[in-house]
Amino acid sequence: AIGLGRSDRWTLGLAMIPRGEYSIITAQIVLAGGIITGQLYTVILSFVILSILVTPVLMGIFGKK
Repeated sequence: AIGLGRSDRWTLGLAMIPRGEYSIITAQIVLAGGIITGQLYTVILSFVILSILVTPVLMGIFGKK
């Protein structure tokens, strides 16, 4: 983000949030490997879905110049 203005940095940061498919796949792998519990998987999945839903709203707010 070097050389970007404050608004552009926020936009770039927010655009990187919804990487949900990678988080879901990773969580499934570690759940299947017994590294995390089903309860923790549910929490992770909930936060991934929440971030996917909230990001477009935040992009609308912070993406305006």
